[in-house]
Amino acid sequence: MHTTVKRAGVSLGAALLLAFAAACGSDSGNGDGGSGTGGTSTDGGSGTEGGSGGSGAVRGALAALQAIDEKTAGAESSKFESTMVMGDAMTTENEGELNWADGAVGTATVKYTDGQMASSIKLMDDDGTLEARYLPDAYYAGVEGQFQTQYPGKNWIRYDYDEMARLMGPSGEYMKDQMQNSTPGQAVKLLLASEDVEEVGQEEVRGVQTTHYSGTVDVAELARASSKTMSEQELSDLEDQLEASGVTTQTVDIWVDENDLMIKREEAGEMTGGEFSSIVYYSDYGTEVEVEEPAAAESIDFTQIQ
Repeated sequence: MHTTVKRAGVSLGAALLLAFAAACGSDSGNGDGGSGTGGTSTDGGSGTEGGSGGSGAVRGALAALQAIDEKTAGAESSKFESTMVMGDAMTTENEGELNWADGAVGTATVKYTDGQMASSIKLMDDDGTLEARYLPDAYYAGVEGQFQTQYPGKNWIRYDYDEMARLMGPSGEYMKDQMQNSTPGQAVKLLLASEDVEEVGQEEVRGVQTTHYSGTVDVAELARASSKTMSEQELSDLEDQLEASGVTTQTVDIWVDENDLMIKREEAGEMTGGEFSSIVYYSDYGTEVEVEEPAAAESIDFTQIQ
C-alpha cells in the first residue's frame, strides 16, 4: 500500500505540472486528441507553401504576432479551459485561472478522463478530479480517498519546483523554468521562433470573430531559445531526452480576437509513447486571481510520502 501511494503521489505531481504548463503555454505535450489539430496541421502545410510563395506574407504574420505577444503579456491574467492528451498515459480536462504578471500562479481543477495514470490518481481522489494551487516556488495538489487513510489530516501534497526538477532531470529543470516564466503568450513565442508560420484566415471561436495563425516549430531549438535559467549542459541533456522520447517538431495554432488577445490555442506532436496534444480556451482577461497557500499542518511534501 505504501509503495502504491508513493508512486501515485509522484505521478500526480508530474501530471498536474503538465496540466498547468499546458495552460500557460509550455511546449511539453498538450491536448485535445489529434483530430482537432490534425486539420490545422494541414493548414500549417499550406503555410509552408504560402511562405515559399512570398516572404512578405510571413513578415506580415510575424509583425502581427509581435503585437499579440505584447498585448497578451500586458493582460497579466485570464481564465482558461483545456484538454490534454499524453499518449496512453493520460487524458485530462482542466479549468482554472492564472496570473502571469510575476511568474505563473493560479488555481486549476484537473479531471482525469482516460489513460494509464487514471487508476493511480484515484488513490489520491476517488473520482479522479483534483484541485491544484500554483505558487511561485511550488504547487499543491488536493487529495482525499485512500491517501488520507495513510496520512490523516493531510489534505494537500506540496511539490517544490526545485525538488521536481531534481527528480525529473533536465526535462524537470526546463519545466521548472517554464512554470516560473511562461505565460499564455508562450504559444506566440513558439510561432515567432518558427520558420513556417502563416495567417490562415478569419474564423469564429465560441461566438468571437478571430484571426487564426499556424506554424511548425523545432522543439529542441525552441527549448534552447526560450529557457531563461538552464546551463549549456542542462540544455544539451534536455535535447538528448527529447530525442530519446521521439519529440522533434510540433504544430502550434492560435486564434486571437480584434484586441490581439488569444482566444484559443492548439498544440500537437508525436513522441515514442504516442501523440501529445492540447487545446486551450482563454477568457476574462484581467480577472483577479487569488491563490491561498494551504496551511502547513494540512500539507505534506511529496518527498515525505512513503
